[in-house]
Amino acid sequence: MEKLERQYKKRIIVGIILVIGLLLGIAGMIVGLTNNIVIIWALSIVLIVAGFYGIPICFVFAYSLVDIKNTIILIEGGALDINILSRTVKKKPKTVVSLVSSWITAGYLVGYVFNEDCTSLVKNVKKIEINALKCPSCGKMLNIEVFSECPYCGFIISKTKKL
Repeated sequence: MEKLERQYKKRIIVGIILVIGLLLGIAGMIVGLTNNIVIIWALSIVLIVAGFYGIPICFVFAYSLVDIKNTIILIEGGALDINILSRTVKKKPKTVVSLVSSWITAGYLVGYVFNEDCTSLVKNVKKIEINALKCPSCGKMLNIEVFSECPYCGFIISKTKKL
């Protein structure tokens, strides 16, 4: 989810920069045309075009990330059955499986995998032998009990005894 938040913030910041550029482009166009300064006039056209086309793209993409975030919150809240999840988000089950797979691949949804027939999500529990108290996913030092989740990256760790 942290990666998703960074993407969202990046799109909003770029969108705001484009809004400012659009406004500066309009002002620059007026200054460039009234004072017959071609370089200001040309740069203003670039700013106006970038803002005109870029602003909607940035904000639409940011809104789509909000939709992804809300669905991930549902999953982390326990909505692991694909049929229930598909009815909740009003999409076909195959579409939900495809979307969730892409979010797992992109790193937006960490710690979950599909069951064998892709009808539900399960927590990704990997059994490892603990020789050092280090997360095998991100490498941060941990204090692990019998079953734990890395507070840094969300990787789920199951402690096994070495015989």
